[in-house]
Amino acid sequence: RTGSSTATYSLTIERGAPPVVAQPSPGGATSESDTDNETDLPDGVTGVDEQDIQNDEGFGISQVRFTDVTDVESITWSTAELNGTVTATAYAEPPADVGAVPGAMISLSEISSPTINDTDPSRIQFTLSTGQLNEVNASADELRIYHFVDGEWTPLETDITESDDGNEVLVQADPGSLSY
Repeated sequence: RTGSSTATYSLTIERGAPPVVAQPSPGGATSESDTDNETDLPDGVTGVDEQDIQNDEGFGISQVRFTDVTDVESITWSTAELNGTVTATAYAEPPADVGAVPGAMISLSEISSPTINDTDPSRIQFTLSTGQLNEVNASADELRIYHFVDGEWTPLETDITESDDGNEVLVQADPGSLSY
């Protein structure tokens, strides 16, 4: 199972347009990977995180978990046969090739992998602190994940779970695949 895939997702608030939470990188921002190397990022990129896919034969899944460099928490596939790396790139503003995001953007991430087919079903999860929502006077039930597909933003059915301590919100959706 090899291929290549890139997808862009936006976590937005569906109401008026409060300020954007993501902040542009003021030059000198860094990325992290499983090798803990730091590198300079291009303008507009707030973080890059590359991680290896882990397989769990017992549960029949493959999963990649990211650090807190981006708001993307994890991606899970319903097969235990995937291998390789996945990169999450966080942006302060939508790149020119994807255009304006509907609603008020909280987070925008591009997910890419040189080894994942765009037909492999997946579940993407974002984690936000309740502080991020408080900054824009929003509640968790206003959050929605959008997937950029065929030149436009498509809303995904979004599941929202607040942590037991109330400090974090887990936002997840099943985009079907990681592709444009």
